[in-house]
Amino acid sequence: MDPSVPLGESQPSLSANDAGWPTPADGTVERSVGGSDWSKYTHNPSGSRYPLSAETSFELPVNSALIYFLTRGGGNSGDVHIVNSNISKDSVDVLFHVDYHRQEALDHANVCLLKKEQEDGQGAG
Repeated sequence: MDPSVPLGESQPSLSANDAGWPTPADGTVERSVGGSDWSKYTHNPSGSRYPLSAETSFELPVNSALIYFLTRGGGNSGDVHIVNSNISKDSVDVLFHVDYHRQEALDHANVCLLKKEQEDGQGAG
């Protein structure tokens, strides 16, 4: 995360180096995970194209009027898997798993917990 942008504020403008950061329209940044903040993941499936993996997770409240996900930046691809649980709780667990070839790639990968006050929404991007 750009250290000059405090939590609770969106990235004010985007340069070529910041293309992956949320814009003000995406919501305010409540939490950001990037670089060494990712947890290393050691259970890569055999045959994976990527030798390295990392993960992090967020909780989103189920009573939000809006739950949303977005991506920014080049080279992003992925899947969304929705899994029902037998455990009843007031939040949704969201696990982010990234695969990569080199540490430099992970150093540029960020995921942010976002909030849209006017829409009563929470999301991640």
